[in-house]
Amino acid sequence: DRRILDLLVDLLELEGYEVSSAMDGAEGAGLAHSFAPDVVISDVVMPVVGGLELCRGLKQDPKTASIPVLLISGIRKADEAGMEGLYAGADDYLDLPFRNEELLVKVARLVERHRSAAALRESEERYRQLVELSPDAIVILRKGKFTYLNPAAQRLWGAMDPGELIGKSLLTVVHPDFHDHVHEQIEYIQQFQQPAPLAEQKCIRLDGTVIDVEVTGLPF
Repeated sequence: DRRILDLLVDLLELEGYEVSSAMDGAEGAGLAHSFAPDVVISDVVMPVVGGLELCRGLKQDPKTASIPVLLISGIRKADEAGMEGLYAGADDYLDLPFRNEELLVKVARLVERHRSAAALRESEERYRQLVELSPDAIVILRKGKFTYLNPAAQRLWGAMDPGELIGKSLLTVVHPDFHDHVHEQIEYIQQFQQPAPLAEQKCIRLDGTVIDVEVTGLPF
């Protein structure tokens, strides 16, 4: 409905949002792919491509899957359209007629959630790059077994591929004389939930070579 569309655009622009609009789902999908919107607001019933189909398409595409979708409908019963919207992957639902404040609150929440998630992903990616590029060997253990090794850790133990150690016990690359000390370090970390003191140990590379290392551990 052109009147509803114009109302939505006016309301959102007055709140300071930059808004792009489309008259059908196909055009809307193209807009969503042309830039990175913080939220997509869509009518359920539209020409060419309906809102449910649009929502499914956005959620199935890795490039747009994280964009929140708010579905609006004034034709179907709220509970019926809302359930279908949830099955389509919609993040929220609004029934016509709606109160302006209700719309703006829902949009603000979805936008904040999307931006927070994007910031978290960016932070995690920076952290991942730091770990991957670190000259120090960094590993993650679960129940004493390797779940992750950075490239420096692979080089330290002479692994051509992380799969050579993933799933194996840390003790397989620790010299037997230091097994008790490793257990003490792990118990210390678990009990006090703080880093273990830096300590000298001997490790065994996959080719059998014994090497001297300095080791610490952090709770994860």
